[in-house]
Amino acid sequence: MSRVASLVTSFCFVVTAYAGGPFTMVFPSPFPTLRIDVWFPAMLVFAVATVVFTNISRNRRNPRELAFWGLVIKLSFLPLFLIACLLILFLGQYLFAPGGPAPHALFLPPLLLGSYIIMIVTSSHGFAAIVRAHNEQLISPEMAKKYKRGHAILIADLVSSFRLYMLLRRLDSATPTSSQDA
Repeated sequence: MSRVASLVTSFCFVVTAYAGGPFTMVFPSPFPTLRIDVWFPAMLVFAVATVVFTNISRNRRNPRELAFWGLVIKLSFLPLFLIACLLILFLGQYLFAPGGPAPHALFLPPLLLGSYIIMIVTSSHGFAAIVRAHNEQLISPEMAKKYKRGHAILIADLVSSFRLYMLLRRLDSATPTSSQDA
Protein backbone atom coordinates (compact mmCIF):
# COMPACT_ATOMS: atom_id res chain seq x y z
CA MET A 1 0.00 0.00 0.00
CA SER A 2 2.81 2.45 0.84
CA ARG A 3 4.46 1.67 -2.52
CA VAL A 4 1.32 2.69 -4.36
CA ALA A 5 0.89 5.76 -2.15
CA SER A 6 4.48 6.80 -2.85
CA LEU A 7 4.01 6.54 -6.62
CA VAL A 8 0.59 8.22 -6.58
CA THR A 9 1.82 11.18 -4.52
CA SER A 10 4.87 11.50 -6.79
CA PHE A 11 2.61 11.53 -9.84
CA CYS A 12 0.32 14.10 -8.20
CA PHE A 13 3.37 16.23 -7.38
CA VAL A 14 4.43 16.21 -11.04
CA VAL A 15 0.92 16.98 -12.28
CA THR A 16 0.50 19.78 -9.75
CA ALA A 17 3.82 21.32 -10.79
CA TYR A 18 2.80 21.42 -14.45
CA ALA A 19 -0.84 22.44 -13.91
CA GLY A 20 0.00 25.05 -11.31
CA GLY A 21 -0.21 28.80 -11.11
CA PRO A 22 3.01 29.89 -12.86
CA PHE A 23 2.29 27.64 -15.84
CA THR A 24 -1.25 28.98 -16.02
CA MET A 25 -0.01 32.57 -15.91
CA VAL A 26 2.42 32.01 -18.78
CA PHE A 27 0.15 29.85 -20.94
CA PRO A 28 -3.47 30.73 -20.17
CA SER A 29 -5.76 27.87 -21.02
CA PRO A 30 -9.48 27.70 -21.64
CA PHE A 31 -9.52 24.66 -19.34
CA PRO A 32 -9.62 25.18 -15.57
CA THR A 33 -6.28 24.62 -13.87
CA LEU A 34 -5.03 25.29 -10.39
CA ARG A 35 -5.10 28.92 -9.32
CA ILE A 36 -1.96 30.37 -7.76
CA ASP A 37 -3.54 30.43 -4.27
CA VAL A 38 -4.41 26.72 -4.49
CA TRP A 39 -1.33 25.62 -6.41
CA PHE A 40 1.36 26.30 -3.80
CA PRO A 41 -0.39 24.57 -0.84
CA ALA A 42 -1.34 21.62 -3.05
CA MET A 43 2.20 21.27 -4.31
CA LEU A 44 3.54 21.52 -0.75
CA VAL A 45 1.17 18.79 0.46
CA PHE A 46 2.14 16.45 -2.40
CA ALA A 47 5.84 17.19 -1.85
CA VAL A 48 5.66 16.28 1.83
CA ALA A 49 3.51 13.22 1.08
CA THR A 50 5.99 12.05 -1.56
CA VAL A 51 8.93 12.27 0.82
CA VAL A 52 7.04 10.66 3.72
CA PHE A 53 5.58 7.75 1.72
CA THR A 54 8.86 7.09 -0.05
CA ASN A 55 10.64 6.98 3.30
CA ILE A 56 8.00 4.65 4.74
CA SER A 57 8.09 2.26 1.77
CA ARG A 58 11.85 2.15 1.24
CA ASN A 59 12.33 -0.98 3.39
CA ARG A 60 9.74 -2.87 1.36
CA ARG A 61 11.05 -1.94 -2.06
CA ASN A 62 13.98 -3.07 -4.13
CA PRO A 63 16.78 -0.44 -4.47
CA ARG A 64 16.66 -0.80 -8.24
CA GLU A 65 12.93 -0.06 -8.28
CA LEU A 66 13.44 3.02 -6.10
CA ALA A 67 16.24 4.23 -8.37
CA PHE A 68 14.10 3.61 -11.46
CA TRP A 69 11.17 5.66 -10.16
CA GLY A 70 13.57 8.37 -9.02
CA LEU A 71 14.97 8.57 -12.55
CA VAL A 72 11.49 8.62 -14.12
CA ILE A 73 10.37 11.45 -11.84
CA LYS A 74 13.56 13.41 -12.55
CA LEU A 75 13.06 12.98 -16.30
CA SER A 76 9.44 14.14 -16.01
CA PHE A 77 10.69 17.41 -14.51
CA LEU A 78 13.39 17.91 -17.15
CA PRO A 79 11.37 20.46 -19.22
CA LEU A 80 10.63 22.44 -16.08
CA PHE A 81 14.30 22.44 -15.03
CA LEU A 82 15.44 23.45 -18.52
CA ILE A 83 13.04 26.41 -18.48
CA ALA A 84 14.26 27.34 -14.99
CA CYS A 85 17.90 27.16 -16.15
CA LEU A 86 17.15 29.41 -19.11
CA LEU A 87 15.38 31.89 -16.83
CA ILE A 88 18.30 31.83 -14.40
CA LEU A 89 20.72 32.55 -17.24
CA PHE A 90 18.48 35.31 -18.57
CA LEU A 91 17.88 36.92 -15.17
CA GLY A 92 21.49 36.51 -14.08
CA GLN A 93 22.59 39.31 -16.36
CA TYR A 94 20.40 41.73 -14.41
CA LEU A 95 22.51 41.15 -11.32
CA PHE A 96 25.43 42.85 -13.03
CA ALA A 97 23.51 45.69 -14.64
CA PRO A 98 25.19 49.10 -14.61
CA GLY A 99 24.16 51.06 -11.54
CA GLY A 100 23.39 47.97 -9.47
CA PRO A 101 21.06 45.00 -9.77
CA ALA A 102 17.93 45.64 -11.82
CA PRO A 103 14.48 44.91 -10.39
CA HIS A 104 14.25 41.85 -12.64
CA ALA A 105 16.91 40.20 -10.48
CA LEU A 106 14.39 39.92 -7.64
CA PHE A 107 12.84 36.96 -9.44
CA LEU A 108 16.12 35.04 -9.27
CA PRO A 109 16.12 33.93 -5.58
CA PRO A 110 12.57 32.45 -5.62
CA LEU A 111 13.35 30.72 -8.91
CA LEU A 112 16.55 29.19 -7.52
CA LEU A 113 14.89 28.19 -4.26
CA GLY A 114 11.88 26.67 -6.02
CA SER A 115 14.06 24.69 -8.40
CA TYR A 116 16.19 23.39 -5.54
CA ILE A 117 13.16 22.37 -3.45
CA ILE A 118 11.62 20.53 -6.40
CA MET A 119 14.96 18.84 -7.06
CA ILE A 120 15.27 17.66 -3.45
CA VAL A 121 11.72 16.26 -3.48
CA THR A 122 12.37 14.42 -6.74
CA SER A 123 15.55 13.02 -5.18
CA SER A 124 13.61 11.32 -2.37
CA HIS A 125 13.41 8.04 -4.33
CA GLY A 126 17.12 8.25 -5.10
CA PHE A 127 18.04 8.90 -1.47
CA ALA A 128 15.86 5.93 -0.43
CA ALA A 129 17.54 3.74 -3.06
CA ILE A 130 20.99 4.78 -1.83
CA VAL A 131 20.14 4.02 1.80
CA ARG A 132 18.52 0.70 0.90
CA ALA A 133 21.45 -0.34 -1.34
CA HIS A 134 23.93 0.62 1.38
CA ASN A 135 21.95 -1.33 4.02
CA GLU A 136 21.94 -4.39 1.74
CA GLN A 137 25.70 -3.87 1.21
CA LEU A 138 25.30 -3.51 -2.54
CA ILE A 139 27.32 -0.28 -2.53
CA SER A 140 30.14 0.87 -0.29
CA PRO A 141 29.81 3.76 2.19
CA GLU A 142 32.08 5.92 0.01
CA MET A 143 29.95 5.28 -3.05
CA ALA A 144 26.80 6.02 -1.05
CA LYS A 145 28.25 9.38 0.01
CA LYS A 146 29.20 10.14 -3.59
CA TYR A 147 25.68 9.42 -4.86
CA LYS A 148 24.08 11.38 -2.00
CA ARG A 149 26.22 14.40 -2.89
CA GLY A 150 25.27 14.01 -6.53
CA HIS A 151 21.57 13.87 -5.65
CA ALA A 152 21.88 17.08 -3.59
CA ILE A 153 23.47 19.25 -6.30
CA LEU A 154 21.25 20.96 -8.84
CA ILE A 155 21.69 19.62 -12.40
CA ALA A 156 24.13 16.89 -11.25
CA ASP A 157 21.17 15.09 -9.67
CA LEU A 158 19.92 13.81 -13.03
CA VAL A 159 23.33 12.34 -13.89
CA SER A 160 23.61 10.84 -10.41
CA SER A 161 20.12 9.31 -10.70
CA PHE A 162 20.96 7.76 -14.06
CA ARG A 163 24.31 6.38 -12.85
CA LEU A 164 22.72 4.97 -9.67
CA TYR A 165 20.00 3.20 -11.65
CA MET A 166 22.51 1.75 -14.11
CA LEU A 167 24.74 0.55 -11.25
CA LEU A 168 21.86 -1.13 -9.42
CA ARG A 169 20.57 -2.62 -12.65
CA ARG A 170 24.00 -4.09 -13.36
CA LEU A 171 24.23 -5.45 -9.81
CA ASP A 172 20.74 -6.99 -10.03
CA SER A 173 21.49 -8.70 -13.32
CA ALA A 174 24.75 -10.09 -11.90
CA THR A 175 23.15 -11.42 -8.69
CA PRO A 176 20.88 -14.16 -10.15
CA THR A 177 23.71 -15.74 -12.17
CA SER A 178 25.95 -16.05 -9.12
CA SER A 179 23.13 -17.54 -6.99
CA GLN A 180 22.37 -20.14 -9.70
CA ASP A 181 26.00 -21.27 -9.69
CA ALA A 182 25.94 -21.93 -5.94
